[in-house]
Amino acid sequence: FGRTIDPLLGNPPADLAIVRPAERNKRVIETILVPVDPGPNSRLAVELAADIGPVVAGRKHARITLLRVVKTKAEMEDGSKPLFEGLREGIEYQQIDTKVIQGASIANAIIAEAAHYDLVIFGATKEPMLKRITAGNIAKRILRGAKPETVMVKRRQPMLYSLLRRTVLPSRWRT
Repeated sequence: FGRTIDPLLGNPPADLAIVRPAERNKRVIETILVPVDPGPNSRLAVELAADIGPVVAGRKHARITLLRVVKTKAEMEDGSKPLFEGLREGIEYQQIDTKVIQGASIANAIIAEAAHYDLVIFGATKEPMLKRITAGNIAKRILRGAKPETVMVKRRQPMLYSLLRRTVLPSRWRT
């Protein structure tokens, strides 16, 4: 992260994946954790997991777990079923589980959960600027803190949105 990759992350010319290798390489990946939220990048993460799941686990398909981290018990009781259903819509992959956990820090909860998986694939978040400044970027914290191989994905923005961001918004407001 820094001057080289941050501009690419803010406005990728195509769908983008950033891979951070694991501390220890594992030849066969049997479990994939996909932390999700309602954003478009979560859908891309689920699609990538489903695409590589049959390949990385040898003769069997890797088990994929979609993880939603919520901060309060009320959010946990509201249910994440519509989110999970929307993310799985149109994806033909049999071994996808879902899990909802509560955690005060989304990044810390994901990092702790990731310790039980071989691969983590997640979508870049759209955090408000104030939150990025005060709490740190969740995506960067996960990439740096998770033990298994970690992949962050970001979907390319529609052309009109991308053009407006490059021409109208001042550079300090771009994400």
